[in-house]
Amino acid sequence: MAKHQSAVFAGVVRNGGPGLPGVLGNLERLAGLYAEVAFVFVVSDTTDGSLLLLEQWLATGRSGKAIDLGDLEPRLPLRTERIAFARNAYLDAVRASAWSEFDHLVVADLDDVMAMPVAIEGYKLATDWLDDGATRAAVFAGAAPKYYDIWALRHDAWCPGDCYGSQM
Repeated sequence: MAKHQSAVFAGVVRNGGPGLPGVLGNLERLAGLYAEVAFVFVVSDTTDGSLLLLEQWLATGRSGKAIDLGDLEPRLPLRTERIAFARNAYLDAVRASAWSEFDHLVVADLDDVMAMPVAIEGYKLATDWLDDGATRAAVFAGAAPKYYDIWALRHDAWCPGDCYGSQM
């Protein structure tokens, strides 16, 4: 199995809890498909030791960083605002580093959905497809059998607002 050149794995977490070790195991397995990897994790509003776990994991010879944004909720009360702010933080960190030249940016959910074993062969097929065409820019994951994060879903016809309330 030929390795891809390089990838940055990025994600945000708040209270990753007991699922985080499984998530990190999956990222490690996916990283094995690349010759060079880095990890950028952004943590905010966490109270369960997720930041320390990520820092310890990185400190075992992995390239990357864990960015602590502290307590965002008082100034960004909407969950979607905090997630967007945190995602922008890892994008800024990647853009400001040598990692901006890496071949792939792999954005991963760092919650318990990603804790179950990932189909490595399916991931490899997707990245091979991506690299096989000069006009291809991205691959997006789908969840089987259905979309799992209905709260984050926004679509003009299907779900124009917050499915649990009136906030947008």
